[in-house]
Amino acid sequence: MLLARPNTLTHARLGLAISKRHVKLACRRNTIKRIVRRGFSLEPTLPCMDIVILSRHSTIAENKESLWREITSLWARLIARSHG
Repeated sequence: MLLARPNTLTHARLGLAISKRHVKLACRRNTIKRIVRRGFSLEPTLPCMDIVILSRHSTIAENKESLWREITSLWARLIARSHG
C-alpha cells in the first residue's frame, strides 16, 4: 500500500512501514525495504511528495521480481496521478 501527500520541498521523501506482523523474517523485511529504496532512487520523475509504503499481508510479493514489478507499477501510478 502506498500513501502520498504533497510536501513543500523540492524532492520526494520515502518512509517504510514493513511490519513484523505481516513479514515474519527479518531477512525478508530487509529485502523488501532494499528493493523499495532502490526503486525509489531509480525513479527521477517522482513528484515532490512524502511517500509511505505500508506492508499488507495479502499483498506481500512471493519473490523479488514480482515485488520489483509491483513497486515500479506503484511509482508509475503515482506519477500519472500527480500529472493529472
